Amino acid sequence: MITATDFTKKFDSKVAVDCLNISINPGSIYGLVGTNGSGKSTFLRTVSGVYYPDGGSITVDGEDVYDNIC
Repeated sequence: MITATDFTKKFDSKVAVDCLNISINPGSIYGLVGTNGSGKSTFLRTVSGVYYPDGGSITVDGEDVYDNIC
């Protein structure tokens, strides 16, 4: 399960994602839809551990993705 709780990501003074809350259950299929610059890639890069969240948290199967070295 992927869970984002109050996830916020900023680049300098630009807020890319502001207080996102979502739970994606195993076996579910979701689509990320939005205009350019709405935070779709930022969310996916944070889920994969490339970016560190500026606020809130993102976990995969209950473990923080950024601090998990696997």
